[in-house]
Amino acid sequence: RAVLDSVQEGILGIDMTGACMFANRACVEALGYAQDELIGRNVHALIHHTREDGTPFPEAECPIMQALYNQRECHLENEILWRKDGTSFPVMCTVATFRDEWERVAGAVVSFVDCTERRALEIQRRQGQRMELLGYLAAGVAHDFNNLLTIMQGYGELVLLQSDVPVSARAKIQEIKKAVDRAMVLTGQLLAFARKQPVERRVVDVNDLVRGIEP
Repeated sequence: RAVLDSVQEGILGIDMTGACMFANRACVEALGYAQDELIGRNVHALIHHTREDGTPFPEAECPIMQALYNQRECHLENEILWRKDGTSFPVMCTVATFRDEWERVAGAVVSFVDCTERRALEIQRRQGQRMELLGYLAAGVAHDFNNLLTIMQGYGELVLLQSDVPVSARAKIQEIKKAVDRAMVLTGQLLAFARKQPVERRVVDVNDLVRGIEP
């Protein structure tokens, strides 16, 4: 018993009916049950009764019980166990049958490792990949859009250089050019985000911004 309690993995034994025969300290601490609350209780009904999406998990479909009945060892990557307080946690577990003195299968030993931290790191890694892909997309869009804005800006400046442009039209073209300038600032920000450049902070006057777009 002392050897089992020194192991960091949760370990419990079940008989041919699925009832708990023994549990080490790591198992008890992970599940939140006392030893006497586990011994003799059906393990599936106690800690493996529901799937991650909240739907019931019939014992007949339980891979742990299937390994026991089929008398084979199995390794399970994505299982969910349920604590006494009603919360669940992801585990990797291994199921191995054991035999009695007459070489008959008498039950199985189930060992499990809490994968909560591992799953959190995996989620962070996937989010990082999504952000990297988003950065590439933003860079491509910003680059192409900036080329279009450059053309618009150039033609606007050329028109303003012409002396025969009416005053009323000149004012409208000036506003178009200002809008193009603001758009180019935006594409610059997208490129900075995509290239992971440091963000430059500056104080702005909100009133000036509003007055700038008022026309």
